[in-house]
Amino acid sequence: MVKLRKLRIEGFRGATNALPLDFTSGYQSVAVLGENAGGKSTITDALEWYFTNRVDHLWREDCKEEALRNVQIGDTQNSVVAIDFSEPDLSDVKELSPEYRIDRTNKTAGLVQYLQDSASEQLWLRSSDLTNFIIKTKNDKRDYIADIIGYDQILNFRNVIQSTLNSLQREDSYVAAKQNFDTSQARSLKISGTIISTELQLYNKVIELIKPYKISISITDDSSFEDCIDILKGQATDTQKTEKRI
Repeated sequence: MVKLRKLRIEGFRGATNALPLDFTSGYQSVAVLGENAGGKSTITDALEWYFTNRVDHLWREDCKEEALRNVQIGDTQNSVVAIDFSEPDLSDVKELSPEYRIDRTNKTAGLVQYLQDSASEQLWLRSSDLTNFIIKTKNDKRDYIADIIGYDQILNFRNVIQSTLNSLQREDSYVAAKQNFDTSQARSLKISGTIISTELQLYNKVIELIKPYKISISITDDSSFEDCIDILKGQATDTQKTEKRI
């Protein structure tokens, strides 16, 4: 997993001078405190621009590259976002010129591939994202989280299965089979005094029920089960007694 080790922002958004952040050694996280409009969002704006070439909340307001450069820097100074990754070959400095041209110091295929792979990742989380999430409906929250963690494909598959099941349950053959199953289960419960859901449970219960009739047969499959029925039929000539035994 590629990790962010150092971040340096200069002349970008709220950072007039160099703003360095160090996440190496014991600096595994950072908390930024400050008044509103104090420049806290500059950090996430810088990361978003570095990875995507845009900052969504600015672009939605039609404030684009011109809103990225700090107004107090010189006319010849570039806006800079520099990142050191745990993989040294990926480290890079991205600059925005006064003419709004973008340039990078790292133009390797490895960095290009990494940035493409990162496009589907959730790399930052703003307070507005949390607020929007809180006001979502339960289903929308589930879908939103599923999209972040890549669970949406499983949800889509589940929806297909659910749709297929719903269609099946409307089929006449399914309805008839379900009714037959419920009737058979009720008869089984009446005879055995318990719910039987597997063949093994059926065979064990039959062995228990035939003990009074002194039938020495091991019931392990359908064939031996049928043999047991034939033996019971042969033990009596009275039809009512035979039916009762069966």
